[in-house]
Amino acid sequence: MQEIVIHVRQFPIFHSEYIQNVFDYYTLTDKEKKLYQKVQDALYRLTTVDVPDDLLEFFIDQKKFSPSLIHSISFQQLLKNIESNQVRTQISSQIPDFLDDSIAVCVPAKEEVITRLQRVSQLANNGPYPEFYYYQIPISEEELFTTKQGYKKIKEEYLPFLPYLDLSKIEFTNTDLRNIDFSDTNIEHIDFPTAYQHSITGANFQNVNLFGKQLENIDARGANLCGTYLAVNSDSVMLDGAKMDSSILLLANDRVIANPERQGFSFIKTKKSVKIHF
Repeated sequence: MQEIVIHVRQFPIFHSEYIQNVFDYYTLTDKEKKLYQKVQDALYRLTTVDVPDDLLEFFIDQKKFSPSLIHSISFQQLLKNIESNQVRTQISSQIPDFLDDSIAVCVPAKEEVITRLQRVSQLANNGPYPEFYYYQIPISEEELFTTKQGYKKIKEEYLPFLPYLDLSKIEFTNTDLRNIDFSDTNIEHIDFPTAYQHSITGANFQNVNLFGKQLENIDARGANLCGTYLAVNSDSVMLDGAKMDSSILLLANDRVIANPERQGFSFIKTKKSVKIHF
């Protein structure tokens, strides 16, 4: 029996995701397009919540329903199961977190690297200038991440020691960035458009130099963006509870907001400090 999760979004689909779905749809054959539409109509008939269709998305056996999914599962069988009531449905307002799939095999962090990081962390915390110890330990992408369903996730063992790892060469594409403390790290290659679930909720990027990068079409609620020098498109970024300071360049309608605080945005005052790293 197939499982269908009906997820009620808090906001409509991001434009970038919509464009990708349009591209994927037009790569289908005419027969596949008709089948996709039939399945989509059948899924909407399963819903009992009174919300606009734009706020609904579906997960079939932990896979998000989209035109590209037709190449991964049998839409004919899915349609048959829906019509014969051979499906188990549930409605959720929480985004299904399928990255935490216990079936996936996780390779543990290297004990030798963890031991070195613990020593460096101890030296840093016992000294007057902990920043002198930042970025000391090199690490590879293969060692830093586990990969689940096409997305990368930092191994939990490394999370307390991120400032002491040299992350300057690491590609943070297709990565789960939510609720991670990246503060005071030397990340350079971070691709926000490919972030898992288009979200950086709860992430801490304080004092990470992200000059030249722009946030748009992303959920940044509760994120700390202080000292990042990011450009933030306020039209398409969710900023409830986000921390921002004067380093942030806020945009609206592709124009700079000259006095963001007068328009209801909340900026915090942060101390400016110069840190020297070796």
